[in-house]
Amino acid sequence: MKKLLFAAIAAIGMTGILPAVAQETGKDVSITTHTYAIKDNDSLKLDIYLREDLVGKENLPVMLYVHGGGFKMGSRKNAAQEVFLRHFADQGFLGASIDYRLGALDGNPYGCKSLMDIFRLATADMADATRYIIDNFKVDPTKIVTSGGSAGAMTVLQMEYDICNDKDYLKASLPEGFNYAGVIPAAGAICTDDNKEPVWPRKPCPMLIMHGSNDPLVPLDTADVLGTKLFGSMFLHGQFKADKVPHWLYIEKGADHIVAMKHLTDNLEETEKFYRSFINDGKDSIVVTEWQDAEPASMACVNAMIKNAPLYILGYDKYLNEIDFNNLGNPSEVVY
Repeated sequence: MKKLLFAAIAAIGMTGILPAVAQETGKDVSITTHTYAIKDNDSLKLDIYLREDLVGKENLPVMLYVHGGGFKMGSRKNAAQEVFLRHFADQGFLGASIDYRLGALDGNPYGCKSLMDIFRLATADMADATRYIIDNFKVDPTKIVTSGGSAGAMTVLQMEYDICNDKDYLKASLPEGFNYAGVIPAAGAICTDDNKEPVWPRKPCPMLIMHGSNDPLVPLDTADVLGTKLFGSMFLHGQFKADKVPHWLYIEKGADHIVAMKHLTDNLEETEKFYRSFINDGKDSIVVTEWQDAEPASMACVNAMIKNAPLYILGYDKYLNEIDFNNLGNPSEVVY
Protein backbone atom coordinates (compact mmCIF):
# COMPACT_ATOMS: atom_id res chain seq x y z
CA MET A 1 0.00 0.00 0.00
CA LYS A 2 1.23 3.45 -0.81
CA LYS A 3 2.47 5.23 2.25
CA LEU A 4 -0.10 7.31 4.13
CA LEU A 5 2.66 9.86 4.62
CA PHE A 6 2.00 11.12 1.10
CA ALA A 7 -1.59 11.89 2.06
CA ALA A 8 -0.49 13.79 5.15
CA ILE A 9 1.95 15.88 3.13
CA ALA A 10 -0.73 16.46 0.51
CA ALA A 11 -3.18 17.67 3.13
CA ILE A 12 -0.69 20.25 4.37
CA GLY A 13 0.08 21.52 0.88
CA MET A 14 2.19 20.72 -2.17
CA THR A 15 3.47 22.63 -5.14
CA GLY A 16 0.46 23.67 -7.23
CA ILE A 17 0.43 21.58 -10.37
CA LEU A 18 -3.16 21.35 -11.53
CA PRO A 19 -5.33 24.21 -12.81
CA ALA A 20 -3.87 27.36 -14.28
CA VAL A 21 -5.31 29.40 -11.40
CA ALA A 22 -3.52 29.66 -8.09
CA GLN A 23 -0.16 28.00 -8.15
CA GLU A 24 0.52 29.04 -4.55
CA THR A 25 0.14 26.65 -1.63
CA GLY A 26 0.16 26.81 2.12
CA LYS A 27 -2.79 29.22 2.20
CA ASP A 28 -5.62 28.72 4.67
CA VAL A 29 -8.55 26.67 3.41
CA SER A 30 -11.92 27.59 4.87
CA ILE A 31 -14.87 25.19 5.12
CA THR A 32 -18.36 26.67 4.98
CA THR A 33 -21.69 24.85 5.08
CA HIS A 34 -24.60 25.72 2.81
CA THR A 35 -28.15 24.40 2.31
CA TYR A 36 -28.45 23.66 -1.39
CA ALA A 37 -32.03 22.33 -1.39
CA ILE A 38 -34.99 21.71 0.89
CA LYS A 39 -37.08 18.70 -0.10
CA ASP A 40 -40.04 17.92 2.17
CA ASN A 41 -38.46 17.44 5.60
CA ASP A 42 -34.88 17.23 4.30
CA SER A 43 -32.52 20.19 4.34
CA LEU A 44 -29.73 19.05 2.04
CA LYS A 45 -26.34 20.55 2.81
CA LEU A 46 -22.95 20.80 1.19
CA ASP A 47 -19.57 21.86 2.52
CA ILE A 48 -17.44 24.19 0.43
CA TYR A 49 -13.64 24.04 0.70
CA LEU A 50 -11.97 27.19 -0.61
CA ARG A 51 -8.61 28.83 -0.18
CA GLU A 52 -9.14 32.17 1.47
CA ASP A 53 -6.99 33.98 -1.10
CA LEU A 54 -9.29 32.66 -3.86
CA VAL A 55 -12.52 34.08 -2.44
CA GLY A 56 -13.96 36.26 -5.19
CA LYS A 57 -11.75 34.76 -7.90
CA GLU A 58 -13.52 33.66 -11.07
CA ASN A 59 -13.54 30.51 -13.20
CA LEU A 60 -12.42 28.16 -10.44
CA PRO A 61 -12.38 24.44 -11.24
CA VAL A 62 -14.48 22.25 -8.95
CA MET A 63 -13.89 18.92 -7.24
CA LEU A 64 -17.29 17.61 -6.12
CA TYR A 65 -17.27 14.58 -3.81
CA VAL A 66 -20.20 12.22 -3.11
CA HIS A 67 -19.83 10.01 -0.04
CA GLY A 68 -20.51 6.29 0.16
CA GLY A 69 -22.37 4.18 2.71
CA GLY A 70 -24.67 1.84 0.81
CA PHE A 71 -27.30 4.57 0.33
CA LYS A 72 -28.26 4.15 3.99
CA MET A 73 -25.42 5.79 5.94
CA GLY A 74 -22.41 8.06 5.47
CA SER A 75 -21.92 11.79 5.60
CA ARG A 76 -20.40 14.70 3.75
CA LYS A 77 -18.08 15.02 6.77
CA ASN A 78 -15.26 12.51 7.11
CA ALA A 79 -11.55 12.91 7.84
CA ALA A 80 -10.41 11.13 4.67
CA GLN A 81 -12.82 13.13 2.54
CA GLU A 82 -11.48 16.26 4.17
CA VAL A 83 -7.89 15.27 3.28
CA PHE A 84 -9.00 14.77 -0.33
CA LEU A 85 -10.91 18.04 -0.63
CA ARG A 86 -8.40 20.15 1.30
CA HIS A 87 -5.71 18.85 -1.03
CA PHE A 88 -7.56 19.98 -4.14
CA ALA A 89 -8.67 23.24 -2.54
CA ASP A 90 -5.00 23.92 -1.84
CA GLN A 91 -4.32 23.31 -5.53
CA GLY A 92 -6.81 25.99 -6.55
CA PHE A 93 -10.09 24.09 -6.80
CA LEU A 94 -13.35 24.86 -5.12
CA GLY A 95 -13.97 21.63 -3.22
CA ALA A 96 -17.47 20.47 -2.37
CA SER A 97 -18.80 17.55 -0.34
CA ILE A 98 -22.53 16.89 -0.40
CA ASP A 99 -25.17 15.08 1.60
CA TYR A 100 -28.04 13.52 -0.32
CA ARG A 101 -31.20 11.57 0.44
CA LEU A 102 -30.43 7.96 1.32
CA GLY A 103 -32.95 5.78 -0.46
CA ALA A 104 -32.00 2.54 1.31
CA LEU A 105 -32.68 3.80 4.84
CA ASP A 106 -34.54 1.40 7.12
CA GLY A 107 -38.25 1.96 6.87
CA ASN A 108 -37.95 3.14 3.26
CA PRO A 109 -39.01 6.73 4.03
CA TYR A 110 -38.71 7.78 0.39
CA GLY A 111 -40.80 4.92 -1.01
CA CYS A 112 -38.07 3.57 -3.28
CA LYS A 113 -39.28 0.45 -5.07
CA SER A 114 -36.08 -0.50 -6.89
CA LEU A 115 -32.36 0.01 -6.95
CA MET A 116 -32.87 2.46 -9.79
CA ASP A 117 -35.19 4.52 -7.58
CA ILE A 118 -32.42 4.66 -4.95
CA PHE A 119 -29.84 5.71 -7.54
CA ARG A 120 -32.13 8.37 -8.99
CA LEU A 121 -32.90 9.87 -5.59
CA ALA A 122 -29.15 10.46 -5.13
CA THR A 123 -28.49 11.71 -8.66
CA ALA A 124 -31.40 14.17 -8.51
CA ASP A 125 -29.87 15.65 -5.36
CA MET A 126 -26.41 15.70 -6.92
CA ALA A 127 -27.84 17.61 -9.88
CA ASP A 128 -29.34 20.21 -7.55
CA ALA A 129 -26.04 20.52 -5.66
CA THR A 130 -24.20 21.03 -8.95
CA ARG A 131 -26.59 23.78 -10.00
CA TYR A 132 -26.29 25.45 -6.60
CA ILE A 133 -22.51 25.57 -6.95
CA ILE A 134 -22.75 26.99 -10.50
CA ASP A 135 -25.27 29.65 -9.44
CA ASN A 136 -23.65 30.72 -6.17
CA PHE A 137 -19.90 30.52 -6.72
CA LYS A 138 -17.60 31.89 -9.40
CA VAL A 139 -16.69 28.55 -10.91
CA ASP A 140 -15.97 27.37 -14.42
CA PRO A 141 -18.94 25.09 -15.26
CA THR A 142 -16.83 23.32 -17.88
CA LYS A 143 -14.29 22.27 -15.23
CA ILE A 144 -16.43 20.45 -12.68
CA VAL A 145 -15.01 17.05 -11.75
CA THR A 146 -16.97 14.57 -9.66
CA SER A 147 -15.71 11.76 -7.48
CA GLY A 148 -17.20 9.24 -5.09
CA GLY A 149 -16.66 5.90 -3.42
CA SER A 150 -19.03 2.92 -3.32
CA ALA A 151 -22.57 4.38 -3.28
CA GLY A 152 -20.98 7.72 -4.14
CA ALA A 153 -19.19 6.11 -7.07
CA MET A 154 -22.46 4.62 -8.26
CA THR A 155 -24.08 8.04 -7.97
CA VAL A 156 -21.46 9.91 -10.02
CA LEU A 157 -21.38 7.14 -12.65
CA GLN A 158 -25.17 6.96 -12.89
CA MET A 159 -25.35 10.73 -13.17
CA GLU A 160 -22.95 10.69 -16.13
CA TYR A 161 -24.92 7.88 -17.77
CA ASP A 162 -28.20 9.76 -17.33
CA ILE A 163 -26.68 12.99 -18.70
CA CYS A 164 -25.47 11.09 -21.76
CA ASN A 165 -28.97 9.67 -22.17
CA ASP A 166 -30.61 13.11 -21.79
CA LYS A 167 -32.90 12.04 -18.94
CA ASP A 168 -35.81 14.41 -18.38
CA TYR A 169 -35.46 14.60 -14.59
CA LEU A 170 -32.11 16.39 -14.94
CA LYS A 171 -33.34 19.16 -17.23
CA ALA A 172 -34.81 21.28 -14.43
CA SER A 173 -31.50 21.34 -12.55
CA LEU A 174 -28.58 21.23 -14.96
CA PRO A 175 -27.85 23.91 -17.58
CA GLU A 176 -28.70 22.97 -21.16
CA GLY A 177 -25.89 20.99 -22.76
CA PHE A 178 -24.06 20.59 -19.44
CA ASN A 179 -21.64 17.80 -18.73
CA TYR A 180 -18.97 17.24 -16.12
CA ALA A 181 -15.33 17.62 -17.08
CA GLY A 182 -14.41 14.28 -15.54
CA VAL A 183 -15.71 11.52 -13.29
CA ILE A 184 -13.63 9.59 -10.73
CA PRO A 185 -15.56 6.61 -9.31
CA ALA A 186 -13.97 4.19 -6.83
CA ALA A 187 -15.79 0.84 -6.69
CA GLY A 188 -18.83 1.93 -8.68
CA ALA A 189 -21.35 0.59 -11.17
CA ILE A 190 -24.42 1.70 -13.09
CA CYS A 191 -27.80 0.23 -13.90
CA THR A 192 -30.24 0.78 -16.76
CA ASP A 193 -34.00 1.22 -16.85
CA ASP A 194 -34.54 -2.03 -18.77
CA ASN A 195 -31.67 -4.14 -17.36
CA LYS A 196 -30.15 -4.23 -20.84
CA GLU A 197 -26.57 -3.26 -21.59
CA PRO A 198 -25.83 0.47 -21.26
CA VAL A 199 -25.95 2.63 -24.36
CA TRP A 200 -24.26 6.02 -24.62
CA PRO A 201 -26.03 8.27 -27.17
CA ARG A 202 -23.72 11.06 -26.05
CA LYS A 203 -20.03 10.47 -25.53
CA PRO A 204 -19.23 10.42 -21.82
CA CYS A 205 -16.63 12.67 -20.27
CA PRO A 206 -13.17 11.27 -19.37
CA MET A 207 -13.11 8.97 -16.36
CA LEU A 208 -10.61 7.60 -13.87
CA ILE A 209 -12.26 4.32 -12.87
CA MET A 210 -10.86 2.58 -9.77
CA HIS A 211 -11.84 -0.84 -8.47
CA GLY A 212 -10.51 -3.78 -6.47
CA SER A 213 -10.34 -7.03 -8.42
CA ASN A 214 -11.82 -8.98 -5.48
CA ASP A 215 -14.66 -6.60 -4.61
CA PRO A 216 -17.54 -8.74 -3.25
CA LEU A 217 -19.99 -5.84 -2.92
CA VAL A 218 -19.88 -3.97 -6.22
CA PRO A 219 -19.23 -6.09 -9.32
CA LEU A 220 -16.07 -5.56 -11.29
CA ASP A 221 -17.93 -6.80 -14.37
CA THR A 222 -21.68 -7.47 -14.04
CA ALA A 223 -24.02 -8.91 -11.41
CA ASP A 224 -27.72 -9.12 -10.59
CA VAL A 225 -28.56 -7.28 -7.36
CA LEU A 226 -32.14 -7.10 -6.03
CA GLY A 227 -33.50 -7.82 -9.49
CA THR A 228 -31.35 -5.14 -11.10
CA LYS A 229 -28.33 -5.77 -13.28
CA LEU A 230 -25.25 -3.76 -12.31
CA PHE A 231 -22.54 -2.96 -14.83
CA GLY A 232 -19.16 -2.41 -13.16
CA SER A 233 -15.79 -0.95 -13.98
CA MET A 234 -14.44 -3.70 -16.22
CA PHE A 235 -17.64 -3.84 -18.25
CA LEU A 236 -17.58 -0.07 -18.73
CA HIS A 237 -13.91 -0.23 -19.69
CA GLY A 238 -14.81 -2.66 -22.48
CA GLN A 239 -17.48 -0.32 -23.80
CA PHE A 240 -15.29 2.77 -23.53
CA LYS A 241 -12.36 1.07 -25.20
CA ALA A 242 -14.54 -0.01 -28.12
CA ASP A 243 -16.01 3.50 -28.46
CA LYS A 244 -12.63 5.25 -28.00
CA VAL A 245 -13.78 7.14 -24.89
CA PRO A 246 -10.75 8.60 -23.06
CA HIS A 247 -10.46 6.92 -19.68
CA TRP A 248 -8.09 5.37 -17.18
CA LEU A 249 -8.94 2.00 -15.62
CA TYR A 250 -7.06 1.52 -12.33
CA ILE A 251 -7.37 -1.96 -10.83
CA GLU A 252 -5.98 -2.97 -7.46
CA LYS A 253 -5.23 -6.66 -7.86
CA GLY A 254 -6.50 -8.73 -4.95
CA ALA A 255 -8.04 -5.75 -3.15
CA ASP A 256 -11.68 -5.78 -2.11
CA HIS A 257 -14.20 -2.98 -1.54
CA ILE A 258 -11.66 -1.03 0.55
CA VAL A 259 -10.67 0.72 -2.69
CA ALA A 260 -13.86 2.78 -2.25
CA MET A 261 -12.30 4.32 0.87
CA LYS A 262 -8.54 4.34 0.45
CA HIS A 263 -8.58 6.19 -2.87
CA LEU A 264 -9.21 9.40 -0.93
CA THR A 265 -5.72 9.33 0.57
CA ASP A 266 -3.74 6.78 -1.42
CA ASN A 267 -4.53 7.83 -4.98
CA LEU A 268 -4.00 11.59 -4.96
CA GLU A 269 -1.12 11.20 -7.43
CA GLU A 270 -3.31 9.34 -9.91
CA THR A 271 -6.13 11.84 -9.51
CA GLU A 272 -3.77 14.73 -10.20
CA LYS A 273 -2.34 12.95 -13.25
CA PHE A 274 -5.84 12.26 -14.54
CA TYR A 275 -6.87 15.90 -14.23
CA ARG A 276 -3.67 17.18 -15.78
CA SER A 277 -3.62 14.75 -18.72
CA PHE A 278 -7.26 14.04 -19.55
CA ILE A 279 -8.88 17.37 -18.65
CA ASN A 280 -6.26 20.12 -18.80
CA ASP A 281 -4.35 18.62 -21.73
CA GLY A 282 -7.36 16.91 -23.34
CA LYS A 283 -5.53 13.68 -24.12
CA ASP A 284 -7.58 11.03 -25.95
CA SER A 285 -5.82 8.25 -24.11
CA ILE A 286 -6.93 4.86 -22.85
CA VAL A 287 -4.84 3.74 -19.89
CA VAL A 288 -4.98 0.52 -17.87
CA THR A 289 -3.05 0.23 -14.59
CA GLU A 290 -2.84 -2.86 -12.42
CA TRP A 291 -1.51 -2.14 -8.95
CA GLN A 292 -0.65 -5.14 -6.81
CA ASP A 293 0.57 -5.00 -3.22
CA ALA A 294 2.41 -7.88 -1.59
CA GLU A 295 -0.53 -8.00 0.83
CA PRO A 296 -3.68 -6.78 -0.98
CA ALA A 297 -5.72 -4.18 0.86
CA SER A 298 -8.81 -5.55 2.55
CA MET A 299 -11.82 -4.62 4.65
CA ALA A 300 -12.26 -8.17 5.97
CA CYS A 301 -12.46 -6.92 9.56
CA VAL A 302 -12.27 -3.68 11.52
CA ASN A 303 -8.55 -4.17 12.11
CA ALA A 304 -7.91 -4.51 8.37
CA MET A 305 -10.06 -1.49 7.62
CA ILE A 306 -8.19 0.65 10.14
CA LYS A 307 -4.90 -0.56 8.70
CA ASN A 308 -5.82 0.16 5.07
CA ALA A 309 -8.05 3.23 5.36
CA PRO A 310 -7.43 4.66 8.85
CA LEU A 311 -8.57 8.22 8.22
CA TYR A 312 -11.82 7.02 6.66
CA ILE A 313 -12.64 4.51 9.37
CA LEU A 314 -11.69 6.77 12.26
CA GLY A 315 -13.08 9.80 10.50
CA TYR A 316 -16.68 9.71 11.70
CA ASP A 317 -17.46 11.42 14.99
CA LYS A 318 -19.77 8.62 16.08
CA TYR A 319 -16.81 6.24 16.34
CA LEU A 320 -14.45 8.45 18.29
CA ASN A 321 -15.82 7.54 21.72
CA GLU A 322 -15.81 3.83 20.87
CA ILE A 323 -12.17 3.44 19.88
CA ASP A 324 -9.28 2.94 22.25
CA PHE A 325 -6.61 5.04 20.54
CA ASN A 326 -3.94 3.34 22.63
CA ASN A 327 -4.96 -0.06 21.30
CA LEU A 328 -5.79 0.37 17.64
CA GLY A 329 -4.54 -3.12 16.88
CA ASN A 330 -7.55 -4.65 18.62
CA PRO A 331 -10.57 -2.33 18.74
CA SER A 332 -12.90 -5.18 19.63
CA GLU A 333 -15.72 -2.90 20.77
CA VAL A 334 -16.10 -1.28 17.35
CA VAL A 335 -18.56 -2.72 14.86
CA TYR A 336 -18.59 -1.30 11.35
